[in-house]
Amino acid sequence: MAKITLGLLLAFVCVTATWAQDGSPDISFGNGGTVQTDINNEYDVAYSIAEHNGGLLVGGTAEVNNIEYPALVRYLEDGTIDTSFGDNGVLLGTETGSAGPYIFVTEHENNTILAGNYVNFQQQLTRFLPNGALDTNFGNNGALLALADNQLGTPAVLNDNKILVVTVGDQSGELQLVSQRYLANGTNDISYGSNGIATASVGLATSGTISKVLVGVDNSLFVILNSFLTQAGGYQIVKLDASGEIDSSYGNLGVATTLVDPDFTLISATLYPDGKVALLSSKYFMNPDRYETEIAQHLPNGQPNTAFGSQGILGIPDNNLTVFTITAQPNGRLLLYGELTDFFEGGGPTYLKRYFENGAIDPSLSIDTELNPEYFASTMLLQEDGKIVCLGTSAWYNGDPDFIIERYSNDPLGLVERLTGSIFVSPNPSAGIFNISFQEVDAHDQPYKIYDITGKTIKTGLISTQYTSVDISEMAAGVYFLNIQGSVFRLLKI
Repeated sequence: MAKITLGLLLAFVCVTATWAQDGSPDISFGNGGTVQTDINNEYDVAYSIAEHNGGLLVGGTAEVNNIEYPALVRYLEDGTIDTSFGDNGVLLGTETGSAGPYIFVTEHENNTILAGNYVNFQQQLTRFLPNGALDTNFGNNGALLALADNQLGTPAVLNDNKILVVTVGDQSGELQLVSQRYLANGTNDISYGSNGIATASVGLATSGTISKVLVGVDNSLFVILNSFLTQAGGYQIVKLDASGEIDSSYGNLGVATTLVDPDFTLISATLYPDGKVALLSSKYFMNPDRYETEIAQHLPNGQPNTAFGSQGILGIPDNNLTVFTITAQPNGRLLLYGELTDFFEGGGPTYLKRYFENGAIDPSLSIDTELNPEYFASTMLLQEDGKIVCLGTSAWYNGDPDFIIERYSNDPLGLVERLTGSIFVSPNPSAGIFNISFQEVDAHDQPYKIYDITGKTIKTGLISTQYTSVDISEMAAGVYFLNIQGSVFRLLKI
């Protein structure tokens, strides 16, 4: 009996050592999954985050002697500050009173860093070497002032590391998208458009603003506009091909009118691997204080995806939710990040949810909202290994604010049909019946075992055909494990 108990214990230890519940704090990072950074004992605000050479880069602002500067901080994989970067891990900009940088990490010459902010109403991009030193080979001594004077543009780094900056213009009442492309070294790309500038006419409208720019795998652009191209106004998605021209196969001659309510504010947008676009929007109401939040989804051709939510719109029921970003996972599931706001002083605990492709909530991801109960959310990063990094700022009413970084465990495959060698398990999650299929392997008399999170075996059997099903409908909802051919699959019974 003692041997059996020890065997079950060892099986349980092996399982728990290799698997963590999606949404649980990553205890290998910082202090129990959280890092708090005080740059100079003054007012710090975090804005953006990116992966960089196995670590993280955070962009924001930091006060020094009550003067606000753009700031970059680099962290190692475990959340400690990388003291080899900049000045003991921190790089302060020289421009004062400007917004903190958003950052892109490019593959050009060993993951250089491209940081952008607005200087005197013009888009400025600055490139740094991996150690934080200014890359003087980029642009004009390390900096690039994009577009013409007093033109505000939205930058994007393309998949070939070229840089594109997009703005709006008008010609005789016709709204235009004007894009300028630069080579990776910050010089004008004269092969693009006319001497580096491409102009695409969108339609009749006297004005418009760019809300978001998304880059497709083929360097096409999905530009989300807020304009009066339609009588009621609202948001449109305009697709440009890699040459900067309108892609007339998308939507209605290149323009898709979105499902976003014109009275709502667009907060975030994300592009799925298959070309779908999701848009996150919200609206604040008074008496009583509340937010209404919606996610709209459009198909790769620009049409509404009526299979998502209710006819393409998913309403989020939490009325005190302040939303900040959505991100599509490679498996098609959607992450939503924000904070549960205290309407009196602002801030609140982290809010992180995941949705299936049809908009149904994914219960396999669950977080502890008390990890940082007073917190102002900023943005979210989905790491290449699937872990979720949430960025925010500590509450001002608890002292001078600091950067806050939280990292959560997350299976990058997300419990969808999962391939290990040549074995597939689907659907997952399931109400109890899981289909097992073998490809290019012999399925004759393959033994399997299903056990729960305590290591207790609940079902065994043999699989003798290429396609078969196992049924655990009688078991309670929860996480179970299927062991077959030495591979372990996590099963979620709902």
